[in-house]
Amino acid sequence: MSSPRQLSSREAREAVYIDFEGHADEPPFLLGILRAQGQLTTFEQVVVSDNQRWSLPGLDKKPLLTERLEKSIVKLLAMARAERRLIAAWSTHELDVISTWCVLQPDDAEFLAAAYRNCIPVARSWKARCYPDIVFERDAFGGRNRLYRYLDLIRYEIPSHLGREQTGQRLSHVTSQLERRGLRFDDLTRVAKRKWTLLLDHNRHDCFGLKALMEQVTEGCRPLGDAKFRD
Repeated sequence: MSSPRQLSSREAREAVYIDFEGHADEPPFLLGILRAQGQLTTFEQVVVSDNQRWSLPGLDKKPLLTERLEKSIVKLLAMARAERRLIAAWSTHELDVISTWCVLQPDDAEFLAAAYRNCIPVARSWKARCYPDIVFERDAFGGRNRLYRYLDLIRYEIPSHLGREQTGQRLSHVTSQLERRGLRFDDLTRVAKRKWTLLLDHNRHDCFGLKALMEQVTEGCRPLGDAKFRD
C-alpha cells in the first residue's frame, strides 16, 4: 500500500469509497459504500442504527439494510482486508466518526489506520501541480477544500437541485416525521419522501464523484475546459 498521502492509479480504481450522512456530534445515520469489481461498480447504502425498526427505501425503492454502525464497519474492514483495498474518503471525517462511535478490535483498528486515505492532500497536490493559477476562496460555509470545487475541475456534474449543506435539515425532517408516524415511510408527506431521496442522491454523488476525482488525479493533468465554479 502507498503512503497515507499518496494514491496509485490502481489503488484509486480499486479503493472502497465511503461517505457518512448525519448530524454533527451524533452517530451517522447513513453510510454509502462504493467499489469497483472488475468492469462492474457496486454501490451500497446502509442505514446505520441500533433501531432495527427503521424501514427506509433506497434509490431503487427496495428496502435498505439497517444494522448497527459497528457491525457495518467490521464487515467493511473485513471486505477491504480480504480484497486488499484501501478505504478512501474526503477528509478525515469518516475516520474520526468510526474512531468516535465504534469499538474495534486491535487488528481492525490497526488495519483501518493503515488502509484509510484522506483524499484532500492527494487532490491538493494534484491541483497545485496541474492548475496552480486557480485559487479556491473560502465559501459561505467557511471551507476552501470543498469536494465540489475539485469535481468542477474534472467536470463532474452534480445536479443543481441537490444543493449543498442540506443533509442535516433533510435528515431531521425525515426522521422526525417517521418517529411521529410509527416509522412507516409510506405515511410520510411527499415533501419528506422527496427530502429522503435527495439525501440518498447527495450521498451517491459524493461517493461516485470522489472516485472519479481520484481516478483523474492519479492519471495526471488534463485540460481544464469549461469547468464551472458554483459559489
